[in-house]
Amino acid sequence: MPTSQAVAAGQDAGNGNAGNDIRVDNLLLAASRHEGYNVCPIKCRSDLAEEVAIQVFNDMRIRQPENSDATNFLELRVYGLMRSGNHPIIEWIQQQHYGSITCHLNNVAHGDCDPYKSFTQVVVTGMDASVDLDTLRKLKKRLLIYSYEDRDHLEIHNIDFLTSVFHQDFQKNRVRYLGTSEHQFDVLIIRDPFNCLASRIKLHKERGSQGGVNDIAVVLDNWKRLAKEAVAIRKAGRPDKIVITFNQWLRDIEYRRELSRKLLGCPDDSSMNRISTFGGGSSFSTKPKLTLGDVVSKWYNIFDFRRYREWDQYAKRLIMRRHCNDEFLERWMYFLEDENYRKLLSDREIIDLSQELFGEIKGTREFLNGNHHCD
Repeated sequence: MPTSQAVAAGQDAGNGNAGNDIRVDNLLLAASRHEGYNVCPIKCRSDLAEEVAIQVFNDMRIRQPENSDATNFLELRVYGLMRSGNHPIIEWIQQQHYGSITCHLNNVAHGDCDPYKSFTQVVVTGMDASVDLDTLRKLKKRLLIYSYEDRDHLEIHNIDFLTSVFHQDFQKNRVRYLGTSEHQFDVLIIRDPFNCLASRIKLHKERGSQGGVNDIAVVLDNWKRLAKEAVAIRKAGRPDKIVITFNQWLRDIEYRRELSRKLLGCPDDSSMNRISTFGGGSSFSTKPKLTLGDVVSKWYNIFDFRRYREWDQYAKRLIMRRHCNDEFLERWMYFLEDENYRKLLSDREIIDLSQELFGEIKGTREFLNGNHHCD
């Protein structure tokens, strides 16, 4: 049961009587005293509007009881194609549980495979990153994420992406591999086909397939399968399945706040200004903007005279502007003069699915009609 202070704060806020007398951080302080529950650090929420804080207070009843026997409070099976924004979104999800123990097993093997034995990278927060895997597997965690991408062996062996993600034998062994979970969601991440394909082609040209599917036609077939799945999930309205569209996640703060609530987190956008380094980072980026803080924190490099050979590159990174979110939604414009790219996206089914999931993407209609002047 909540303390009397928490109840009073919640009632005043809920009745709209709080006004300016109850500040957001005070309301969250009251919520954090909700007995028997673990909550996210208050500092994550200090910039939120009061109504969002009230929602947090009202959602406290679903926080993790301290006496829970579950290994994982929240378990997320995340799946999406490479270059769909998987990693920035997953890093953002972990940030929603800031201060708690979280674990992300990245790019795990498909089929009936133990995620703790088949990941390509692991990211943990709230604990020592050097922990051994057996300990990590058994450790009580606020959040466990294991994510799937379109690995090259799917193409080589003609394995269906979705079938391998939801392999029946894995379902039978899931608890043995991962432990028990209080809450479990399947999260599909999808990006519009124009920018997803542009990033994928750019990646192939400059760095190779990076362990993913190499045939662009297969990539598009997989995109259509996931797009149909996303449409079906939305229509079914199943609470255990969540679709995250990268485009809307990137642009819409209210959309992110609602996702954070669904994922039992505390809205925190502090990771939004970072470009994920997984998979070599963005297909279109080189190195991120260099800040004076970066320079000061690595002052010892002034004694490394080899770095002086690249002084012009450091200077450019100091004066460059930070990346703009819209840039991630305009990658397709890099291929305005590429006729093969245009033909790949002229598939009627792709166009219809894109329209249903993402709406009209500015300039793409003219591009598909052969008009390259998409101002």
